Amino acid sequence: MEDDDGWFGQAGLPPDDGSTNLFVALDLVSQAAANAAAARFRLVDAIRREWERTRSGEDDPARMSFRSLRAELATRLLVSERTMETLLGVGRILVEDFPDTLASLERGEVSERHARIIVDTGAGLAAEDRALFEARVLPWAFQLTPALFLVKARTIREQVAAADLEARHREAVKERNVWAEHASDGMATLFVHLPAEEVHAALNRVDMIARTLRGEAGEERTLAQLRADVTRDLLLDLGTVLPPVEGRRR
Repeated sequence: MEDDDGWFGQAGLPPDDGSTNLFVALDLVSQAAANAAAARFRLVDAIRREWERTRSGEDDPARMSFRSLRAELATRLLVSERTMETLLGVGRILVEDFPDTLASLERGEVSERHARIIVDTGAGLAAEDRALFEARVLPWAFQLTPALFLVKARTIREQVAAADLEARHREAVKERNVWAEHASDGMATLFVHLPAEEVHAALNRVDMIARTLRGEAGEERTLAQLRADVTRDLLLDLGTVLPPVEGRRR
């Protein structure tokens, strides 16, 4: 029991005298983690609000001062600037749009992952729809795993905002983008944000070409490597880049 008591002490829990349940201890640790996540969201949003208050009225079209804030916070938390920007955005939405979710996170009733699903799924809803969405979706966060909760949240969101689904999709299409993130050992990952049907169509085309090459004699690359190489070749071959034509989205 000496080792167990030592671990309990390190975790800030009372010594295990034989009656302490390890499962209860695990619950306490999970609740503490959720509470810490909520506190972090509140703190970064408070910093963001103070930063906006002190710079109201400043001419900063390139948002250079915000980039400076983002970089400073990223350095303090040892995360990438893109991760920090996401953290700032999630904190703002939780504080301003989903206060009941943030309160549940503080009480350890839901995990940070559940809270992020509510934020991501509820994005773009009108104020009155957000309140209804949160009221309907939050009870499910208490009883479902994140994977199942994501499915449920999407279903509830569509029920709440079924009338403006087409309009929301048109707005979402405007956010299409391409970006890269550096990885280790000289590698990087390319991200493409497009309508779902176009992404799946593009992936199917890449997969079809890769499978055709896989069947050639002497081909030793894996299917995953072939998909990556096909994507690279399609993007880097200037002959495949077509000018805009009538009817193409601009």
